[in-house]
Amino acid sequence: MFTQPLQAFANPAFPAPAAPQPSPGFAEVLAAATTAPDPADEEKALQELFHILACLSCGVVDYPAETAPSTGTPGPHRREVEALKEVLRRIMTGDTGRHGKKGGEDDPSSLTLQELFASLPPEIRNLLLRAFPKLQDLLRAAPGEGISSSS
Repeated sequence: MFTQPLQAFANPAFPAPAAPQPSPGFAEVLAAATTAPDPADEEKALQELFHILACLSCGVVDYPAETAPSTGTPGPHRREVEALKEVLRRIMTGDTGRHGKKGGEDDPSSLTLQELFASLPPEIRNLLLRAFPKLQDLLRAAPGEGISSSS
């Protein structure tokens, strides 16, 4: 019986296997996933979200202003407030369709009104339904599947 470990990798006839190298696409995805959102932008987005929700709960609806795209990774609050603002813009203009696929899946304009509405939390959907009595008709008129207000 051998008491020595196998030396196959030290033998020049059997070179050591190269360490696996991540592909450039994977490295970019990994770097983007580990990039934290800007805390100051997240705080502004949260304040903006609370302002819009307070207005909706009082029955006051302002046309939401366009927000300049952030240079960093948008955080969860920024994504939620931008989706809500896009829903409000579309409800107020009566637009139910897509606006293009240029921004990827994080871009709210690449979704239909029904998809945007379904992505919002139920509490916000209920506020929108109360603030816009004709919203159900607009959602039914939109292409695609219907959305129930109870979900």
